[in-house]
Amino acid sequence: MGIDWKRFGKELKRRRERVKMTQDMLAAKMGVRLATIGRLEIGNIRPSLSMLERLATVLGCRVRDLLLEEETTMTTAEVKREPSMKGAPSYFRYGVAEAATRRVLGHEMNTGRPIRATYATPGWHFAVHMDEYITDEAQKELDSIFDQYSNPLEFERQLIKFLIREFPGCMALVPPRRREQFMQGMYRAIEDGRTGLTWAVSHMLEDDEE
Repeated sequence: MGIDWKRFGKELKRRRERVKMTQDMLAAKMGVRLATIGRLEIGNIRPSLSMLERLATVLGCRVRDLLLEEETTMTTAEVKREPSMKGAPSYFRYGVAEAATRRVLGHEMNTGRPIRATYATPGWHFAVHMDEYITDEAQKELDSIFDQYSNPLEFERQLIKFLIREFPGCMALVPPRRREQFMQGMYRAIEDGRTGLTWAVSHMLEDDEE
């Protein structure tokens, strides 16, 4: 199942009008042409994940508020407790779809070489929004992982196991051979201070330097 881009366009228009912003004003704030906003609102073009994030920021909402949420049913091994989230948000599915096709997002300023989507992008967004889904019980377990494992390799192994159990729908969409890219995106979000886990990873990096 995919994202309903016609519905996305209508929701974008509704939220733009709610904050009393014209298409021209939104285009100016986004740094894009007026025609781009018009085409987004009628569903003729699809935004990149980074553009979705900017749109949400400008309109004062969350990325998932702009997208039609559809849960993906996943078959998982029996766990001791319910996972924090069984499915995968629309923005996450869109991000991994971009990464799978290596969609060109732009070009390097100096060389002109194409910048292609990777699994680091959904990893970054997942880390930013993870606290919206994680249960209190899972948060305690995550804290214990940070406390127990100072070795970066073992820490990452335990963290991936935790993510597979707590977010099976999301992790099922990330190919095992691309998990390193995904984790790099998560770490970047933490280092950027976009999650509540900054202190933990900083501590882990300090231990590694020693």
